Amino acid sequence: MPRTYKRKTDRASYTQGDLQRALAAIAEGAALKSTAKAYGISPRTLRRHRDGKAAKPRSVVLGRFRPDINKKYEADLVVKIQDMEKALFGLTTKDVRRLAYDFANQMGIKHRFNTNNKMAGYDWLSGFVSRHPELAIHKPEAMNIA
Repeated sequence: MPRTYKRKTDRASYTQGDLQRALAAIAEGAALKSTAKAYGISPRTLRRHRDGKAAKPRSVVLGRFRPDINKKYEADLVVKIQDMEKALFGLTTKDVRRLAYDFANQMGIKHRFNTNNKMAGYDWLSGFVSRHPELAIHKPEAMNIA
């Protein structure tokens, strides 16, 4: 996946909540075309989801790439990193990448990380840090306990 992807279309610019509400309105008896116009969803798309012919009905999914670690486990990893920072363990970017690899292996998550180096890739790290701005991962400074 490229590092600086810029979306080129407005395809599936609606949210999953909009899709759910539109399908609920159709189930209650609203007209398909007027509902599609109200929610900004293509009538053909609504029909496909209504009939269950979509690849993943009632969900908005674009592209073939999925995150290596899902949101629930990523939140656990963020908590683990923040706990280590509170305990004055300075984590470098390599430490976080190794931690992510170990975390994925311990949780039994299927991943695409480098098994020779036993660490996640730089692209994964940059995406992870951009998704979690509360983390401050940089070169640690020496701490004086006194």
